[in-house]
Amino acid sequence: MPAFSQLLQVCRQSAPVTLAEVFSTYCKPESIMKLGEGTFGEAFRAGSTACKVVPFDGTSLVNGETQKKSEEVLDEALICLTLNNLRADRGDNMKENSCGGFIETKDFWVCQGPYDPSLISAWEDWDAKCGSENDHPNVFSSEQFYIVFVQADGGRDLESFALLDYNEARSLLVQVTASLAVAECACEFEHRDLHWGNILLDRDEIPDKNQTMSFTIQGKRMCSKTFGLNVSIIDFTLSRINTGDAILFLDLSADPALFEGPKRDKQVFR
Repeated sequence: MPAFSQLLQVCRQSAPVTLAEVFSTYCKPESIMKLGEGTFGEAFRAGSTACKVVPFDGTSLVNGETQKKSEEVLDEALICLTLNNLRADRGDNMKENSCGGFIETKDFWVCQGPYDPSLISAWEDWDAKCGSENDHPNVFSSEQFYIVFVQADGGRDLESFALLDYNEARSLLVQVTASLAVAECACEFEHRDLHWGNILLDRDEIPDKNQTMSFTIQGKRMCSKTFGLNVSIIDFTLSRINTGDAILFLDLSADPALFEGPKRDKQVFR
């Protein structure tokens, strides 16, 4: 089966829909806000969700890069689903490996058409305030395909988040390390792009210094204090994983530019 057909199947669609149809499912168009951007896509807040919009299968360059192919976005969707399966259900103590440190993916959509005016407005508002490094989305044609990853809103990225004290810093390190350890044991997971823009943090409205998070690794259940801090790892574009049916990965050697960042701008490939 062609990758595009498999992608539609994963998204439970028979045909692509418009971006407007997707976003109207989660919020009113005028409330959409841009959250951030990456080389391959844009992130928007829609109601209580964060939606990452990634164009694919087109011939035009996106921010100077070749658009991702159906095969690549299909792999990323399957990686998201595999990581979702690490989340422990309430009362579920039977999983050999489980954690809640990877962002929850709630849905996927395949879309087609030009960028919706509501998204363009949100993009331009963010550009005026923050200065976008990406191409204006009005470049996309009516034939353009997109995948929309609908995920939980995990808060602000570490780059723009100010930790209050040592306890929060310790909690951040424990939550990230535990999540990576669990995923490595469960499915040989490697993030391979874990910089501070791909770690989201959120504080409880009423922080409880005794609040704990739990995870299970190789059948052993452990707990650690969060000090009111909730951490989510995002963006699995470059990741590698063993789903049990296949080993999915992006061939990093095919894009040498990934290893040509500015000096002293460290990336953690894990």
